[in-house]
Amino acid sequence: MRSGSSGFELGACGPGPRVAHAEDHVLGGLPEDQRDAFRDFAARAAEAIHAAAPATDPCVAVRSVLPQTEQSDG
Repeated sequence: MRSGSSGFELGACGPGPRVAHAEDHVLGGLPEDQRDAFRDFAARAAEAIHAAAPATDPCVAVRSVLPQTEQSDG
């Protein structure tokens, strides 16, 4: 897990096989360097959410804007 400068530990959304599967599905067509860049940007976004609202779980914030069918999968 990566810890940002704010000390917020990333990966709290449940890292593991399900996350890896989702990443493979979404990022499968990209070269590894672009996958790494996407992960870095996503981590920065999570850190920004946490910095702006420390009591807000970035995973919950993201789930709140997903369509209902997406939310039921994870």
